[in-house]
Amino acid sequence: MCESVEELGKGCELQLAQYVAVDCSMVHTIHDEVPRKPVALTAIAADVASSLTKANIIPGDSVLVIGSDMHALVGIAFVRCLGADYICVVGQLADASVAQATACGASQFIEW
Repeated sequence: MCESVEELGKGCELQLAQYVAVDCSMVHTIHDEVPRKPVALTAIAADVASSLTKANIIPGDSVLVIGSDMHALVGIAFVRCLGADYICVVGQLADASVAQATACGASQFIEW
């Protein structure tokens, strides 16, 4: 059992995740009728929401999102919901397309 893990995915090497044992307090049952895609995004959404509570975004703000992975795409959608007026994304097209970023609410995408 991994004794040092603070949250699953951090603190233990998980390339052999099927062999990792954690305390039952870290396990959550997901019923069969619950769609898997939204469940997979739950941890990402929680990370992004936690970070955004510190950003103090108010309606009309301009926001720069650095990166274009799934965290960034969720962040774009969240800051748009918070009222950001202009959202510029700086990222790699290998991670996300301009269309994906735009669909999430980005105003501009700059490839690095």
